[in-house]
Amino acid sequence: MTGHDSFKLWFEDPLPKLESSPENAFLAFMASFALFERFIKSKLKKDTNSATRAEFEAEATRVLNLTDPDLFPQFWDMYRNGIAHFLQPKLLQKDGLGLAWEIDASFGEVPEYFYRKAQNDWVIRINPWKWSKFTLALWKTRPDVLGYLGQFPFGEIYGEEA
Repeated sequence: MTGHDSFKLWFEDPLPKLESSPENAFLAFMASFALFERFIKSKLKKDTNSATRAEFEAEATRVLNLTDPDLFPQFWDMYRNGIAHFLQPKLLQKDGLGLAWEIDASFGEVPEYFYRKAQNDWVIRINPWKWSKFTLALWKTRPDVLGYLGQFPFGEIYGEEA
């Protein structure tokens, strides 16, 4: 089984199926951060042979079409680092105010700042299903980078694949 087969079996096919039950949104959301990071770093490594943290943040900001250069690093620290290490997004600060998080089906596929006047704070809000679909769609734009991170090859599956 190739890396493309593993990717399809482990991510491309099952992530959309999770949407049949709304309670699965957080699981799809969580997996999508690793898929996004792997995509950006694979693309950078193949295209430039380098993927420093600064390059990763700049490329992610470009891919997400974010106009505020602070949004991606804060989004990544809040959501990806918070969820990966503590299973919940992390609270931060923006402009001396609290920076909280909101996840809802009415939000967009990429992160955005939103000022909540009633709470006098900021939030980074996003739709987990749209983020998951966006992340999977990135791989369709550059399938050539799928197996590019030699240090982290997709594993082989032996025996039954069910």
